[in-house]
Amino acid sequence: MSNFNLKPLIAVATAIISIVLITIILPTYFKTWFVYETGNFRILPAIGPILAFGLLARWRVRKIALGFFAIGLYFSLAGFFLSDASFYRGYALLVALHVVLLWVLMSDGLKAYLDGGVLKEPEQLSA
Repeated sequence: MSNFNLKPLIAVATAIISIVLITIILPTYFKTWFVYETGNFRILPAIGPILAFGLLARWRVRKIALGFFAIGLYFSLAGFFLSDASFYRGYALLVALHVVLLWVLMSDGLKAYLDGGVLKEPEQLSA
């Protein structure tokens, strides 16, 4: 009987949903949470969806995504601390999504998904 594990699928689904939320949904539909109505707000408009598709297609883009979204976390934190009080909830949500995404990108579940869906068993220490 096969040991099918959902952890890799949950990890990649969480990563893709987080990337789509950060790069498409929030900047398009909730722009006023980050800037005034006349402002412009974009987060990786082209590369974000490509990274999400790349993770789904098992391309080796995990480290690239880690780099881009770590920089995004830095700018989200800067936006949170330097913006008007009316934008705090938007930037707080963005910081939380970045933290969740970075945590998932570094998880064993996503690494297992990229390696073909097989989780490696922790090695037992023998005395």
